[in-house]
Amino acid sequence: MLVHVRQAGLSAWITLLVAASLVLGGLATLFTNDAFHWPAVVAGLVIAGIQIGVSRNAIAQKRAGIRSA
Repeated sequence: MLVHVRQAGLSAWITLLVAASLVLGGLATLFTNDAFHWPAVVAGLVIAGIQIGVSRNAIAQKRAGIRSA
């Protein structure tokens, strides 16, 4: 999974860092008196899933010799 992101480039890493910060930020509220932020956790997981899918698609297109418009 991370191999695909590594090959996709810097923008993929930045997107995954944003997603990870959303997930960890939401989970960190478990240990505080704040309300648990499910939307942040769900948004982070969705963003990470989309980015990994986009990265896999971009790598497959590179291997097939398809240029994006």
